[in-house]
Amino acid sequence: MTARLGRWVPAVLLLAVACSAGPDKTTKQGQTFQDLWQPFLVIAGLVVLLIWGLVAWCVIRYPDLLVDVGGFRWDWQFTYVDAGIRVTGEPGERPVLRLPVGRTVRFRLHADDVIHSFWVPEFGTKRDLIPGIDNEIDIDIVEAGTWTGRCAEYCGLDHATMDFEVQAMPADEFDAWLDEAAVDDGADPAVREVTG
Repeated sequence: MTARLGRWVPAVLLLAVACSAGPDKTTKQGQTFQDLWQPFLVIAGLVVLLIWGLVAWCVIRYPDLLVDVGGFRWDWQFTYVDAGIRVTGEPGERPVLRLPVGRTVRFRLHADDVIHSFWVPEFGTKRDLIPGIDNEIDIDIVEAGTWTGRCAEYCGLDHATMDFEVQAMPADEFDAWLDEAAVDDGADPAVREVTG
């Protein structure tokens, strides 16, 4: 995104310089028009800078970590999209969702079978996973801790076992875990499966 913005900057600056000459001012009407033209050119330039600044701020501030959350009968799958790491729950073993403190985490929620609900009581919010519906939720964790997440929507026979563990840790510890989990063991999968 920022690379695309960077390509447009020279073109816009060149256009601004070309337009700053304004209309011909050899007449009274031309002078009046130029007197009106220059303030609007400055205002337009400030609006463009404001928009670019807001877009850059959003890019830097919000897409810190993207996690795909999949609910299925009767467990969870967490995929750290940019790192290509996947954690899938197995019968009798709760999957662990590791998250960094101090970063925005966006969860993309999906279900392929029935409605599930992603709920960590300490997050103060929950969101449904509905087959065929794209759903997202953003959170900002402010302190480290370990909590239990649950499916908060009755989804069938083993609904009561559909728990997962959340481990929120300092950002540097999370980055170290992510690097360790992404270590290549000779295989070349697009997404690496991590236990727990």
